[in-house]
Amino acid sequence: MTVPPTAETLIRGMQPGEAALRMTAPPGAQPVFLIRERSAVIRYLGDSGVDVRGGYFPMGKVVVTAVAIRVGRHYRKEYAVWLDYRDPATSGVFTAMSASGYLSFFFHGDSCRREKTIIAANPLADFFAKAAERIGLLPSWDRDQFNEAVARILGRYPNPADLWEILAAPQLAVTHE
Repeated sequence: MTVPPTAETLIRGMQPGEAALRMTAPPGAQPVFLIRERSAVIRYLGDSGVDVRGGYFPMGKVVVTAVAIRVGRHYRKEYAVWLDYRDPATSGVFTAMSASGYLSFFFHGDSCRREKTIIAANPLADFFAKAAERIGLLPSWDRDQFNEAVARILGRYPNPADLWEILAAPQLAVTHE
C-alpha cells in the first residue's frame, strides 16, 4: 500500500499553477484544496473570493472526476484538480466533499509556505454525493488507465481555463469517449 505524501511534501513537489485536494489530519478531517502559485500572483489576487465547478468524464472504463477553481475579480486565475475515485490516496475525499458545508483553499507561494487562505461555501456537495454513488457501481481501473484518461482529457482541454469553461455545462457528466 502506498502512503500518500504529506501536505508539505506534496506542495514542494508542485509547480506554480498546480492544485491538489487533500484531507486535513484527523480527527475532524476536512477537504482542503492546496494551491501552489507564485507569491506575486497570490498578492495580485487580493481579497477575492473563489468559485468552483465539478464534473466527471467517462473515458471508456475509467471515470475521471474534475474540479475547476477560479479565483480573482479583475485578474482571473483557474486551477484544475483531477480525482481518481479508485485511488487509495484520495480515500474519503468524495464522502468528505459531499458532507462538508465549506471548502478551504490554501495558497502556497514561492517559499511553499501558506500565504493566503480562502474559505467558501461548498457548492459541490450534491455533485460529489451523486458522483460517488454512480462511480462506486462501476468496475475498478488501475492508476495507469486513470493517467491515460486524464492525458486524453488534457488533449482536448489543455489548461484549467478550458476545463472551467467545459464544466459550465449544466450536465453532471461530460462524455468524451
